[in-house]
This record gives sequence, structure tokens and C-alpha cells, in this order.
Amino acid sequence: MKPQGSARDEGPRGHWEWRAGRNGTRRCLIIIDQGKDPATGKRRRIFETVPPHPQGIEATEKTAERLIGKKLEELENREHVKRNRVKLEQYLAGWLADKMRLTLKTRQEYEVWVNRRIVPALGHIPLQDLTVQQIQRAWKALETSGRSDGKAGKGLSAKSIHNIHGILRAALNTAVKQDILKKNPCDGVELPKVRKAEMQVL
Repeated sequence: MKPQGSARDEGPRGHWEWRAGRNGTRRCLIIIDQGKDPATGKRRRIFETVPPHPQGIEATEKTAERLIGKKLEELENREHVKRNRVKLEQYLAGWLADKMRLTLKTRQEYEVWVNRRIVPALGHIPLQDLTVQQIQRAWKALETSGRSDGKAGKGLSAKSIHNIHGILRAALNTAVKQDILKKNPCDGVELPKVRKAEMQVL
């Protein structure tokens, strides 16, 4: 019989068990069951091998219990994310495709900002590697020389920077809700002040 522990009545559950390894050895494994993925219907599980404790089996099992508690706490606080190498450009394409409630005009505006501003500046970066500093530098570059008419030294207005940032922030908020990101790097970015003349146009 395989020993188990640390199950919960609701939400993600975890247990540990001993499994046969190579050369007749055994290894202790923790398994976190997150339930079914609503999109695919497949069960979502996290597997992690527990390093053997020098004091023996009982100490290893106690270590497993602590690891289970830590993993469940991370999930509860949305701190655990499954690592992937999806680039920002790929993620934004999917995010736009899923925005079913947008009007045609709004969708076209989003696509322009995403494809002409966000993707050229940040699209090559893996989504989970995107930092506050990278976004800050990208917006600063657009502010100083981001005009599409090619005029040297001409940048985008503060209002345009706010619009672009708002789209990226909304997309990354969705990534946080989907447990793809721990937190939204857009939240730490300082934006330029919108002048009164620009605000009146709004």
C-alpha cells in the first residue's frame, strides 16, 4: 500500500507516495492534484521528487509533508506557475483572438497598437521573463522616437503611451488569472503624465 498524506477537502490536493526507481531503488514523490482543466478537461497535476533525507525514510516522508504544504500555499496565493517559453507575441495573438466582446472598431484599434507598437518592442521576449524594466524602456523609446511617420526625434504622446500600456496591462492581467504569471509587471511601470491639452481631447 502506498502511504499518502496532506489531502484537502476542497481546492488543490496533495499527497506523497513511494515509487519504484531505477536499479531496484525507491523514490518519494509528491503529487499535487489541481483538478480538471476547464479548457481541456484533462487533470492538472504537479509532480516533484523528494530528495532522500540522510536520517532515513521517516525523515524523508516528513520532508514530503512540508513540501506539499508549501506547494498548496503557493497555489492558494497564486505563486506557483508552470514554466513555459511562450513569447509575448504568441500570447497576445491568442489573447486578442479570445476577446469576443470587443466591437469591430475597438478590436482594430487593439490590433494596431499590439502589432505596430507592443510586438516590435517586446514581442520577442518570453511572456514569463517580461520585466518592469523592459516595459519601462520600451515605453520610453516610444515616447522619444515612436512616431510612425518617420520624423526624427518625434515620439508618441503620453496619451498614446497610456493607451498602449492599458492594452498590455489588460492582457497580462488575464495571464495572471490563468496562472501563467505570478504578477503583472505592468503594475510597476511609471507612465508619463498626460498634459491638460491631451486630456481635453479625451
